[in-house]
Amino acid sequence: MENEKMTIRDISSVKKSQNGVTIEITSKEETHLKAVREMVESCAAGACDCMKPEVKKKVTGMEFKTTDGKSAIHISGDISIEEIHETMDRSEKEIDSSCCSLGGSETSKCCG
Repeated sequence: MENEKMTIRDISSVKKSQNGVTIEITSKEETHLKAVREMVESCAAGACDCMKPEVKKKVTGMEFKTTDGKSAIHISGDISIEEIHETMDRSEKEIDSSCCSLGGSETSKCCG
């Protein structure tokens, strides 16, 4: 997949959970998992603008976890799978890049 732009949507599947949504990461590549973890940390800290303000208000928590070799993003709140898909479509963060680790004003590049 060299030179192809990959986003979170390319390496995940979204499912409804009891208190929100779970984004299961299908890739096992460390660079992908690191980029996803950085993206989640950035978004959880409010440094991401790919989520519409009205959707962001519904989110009560966001975390990246790896359990039994499976990685996932858990987003708590009254949020739908469709809203997450729309957010993913808005995200321009390339999974192979490490823009989220830049910090400061550069973190906004994670979600374009």
